Amino acid sequence: MKLVIRDDDLSYYADPRYLDQLYSEIWDKSPIHFATVPNIGPVMGAIPIKQTKINKYYKISENKKLVDFLKQKIKEGRVVIWQHGYSHKNYGNKFELERKDFNQIYKELKEGKEYL
Repeated sequence: MKLVIRDDDLSYYADPRYLDQLYSEIWDKSPIHFATVPNIGPVMGAIPIKQTKINKYYKISENKKLVDFLKQKIKEGRVVIWQHGYSHKNYGNKFELERKDFNQIYKELKEGKEYL
């Protein structure tokens, strides 16, 4: 039996050392599918706000160690990248994909896909 493992919310903040340790016993058994957020800001509750700049979005490519790690794991067949939203920004009481501005949602998702 083959498993599909999906790890949500991979973003600029991810530490490749942690990912490597977390999946060390799985890499050779099943690829990890990372649901990736191309841009992330200070909207994630798990990220200390002092580590971010208000209203700044961090592109995943700004974390060079993470990108190098992912590229190597992709070459090894151990990682698959999926897009998971665009920025995870909250819009009041709605998440980014619950907005009614479908043209903007489409534009962001298309841009995110091309970027990844």
